[in-house]
Amino acid sequence: MAEIREKLENLTPEEAAMRIAKKIREIAPRKGKVIVSGGRGIGGAAFFGTLEELAKLLGGELASSRAGVAAGWIPYPYQVGSTGRRVSPDLYIACGISGTPQHRLGIKDAAHIIAINSYTNAPIFEIAEFGVVGDLRLVVPALIRHLHEVK
Repeated sequence: MAEIREKLENLTPEEAAMRIAKKIREIAPRKGKVIVSGGRGIGGAAFFGTLEELAKLLGGELASSRAGVAAGWIPYPYQVGSTGRRVSPDLYIACGISGTPQHRLGIKDAAHIIAINSYTNAPIFEIAEFGVVGDLRLVVPALIRHLHEVK
């Protein structure tokens, strides 16, 4: 996992989307494995559809923290962490995931981690190479729009 850490706060959703897209272009390999994952912070099952759209746009797959599975928002096979799958993608995008030790164990072999979370002190930011503090329900759709525009 990369050691460079950058956490941005007080950005508009559009600014955050542009910065995340730039970081994705810098670190994501053209043919590498990408996982977009959601946690309790996404607020409900419906937002997994938005995360899946982002994952498909990046040629990746969808995943979840234990909280998403426990809430019944997504089936168990999507769960990442010590009680789910351990993953080693080239890029892991954590959306609304606090970063419990159990989840961190499941993503410890990710080459790059980008985190989007509204809680500035979320532990996920301690291991994320790049993080945005903001409302992911605004940032992620803005990111999808931006990625469509630059295609």
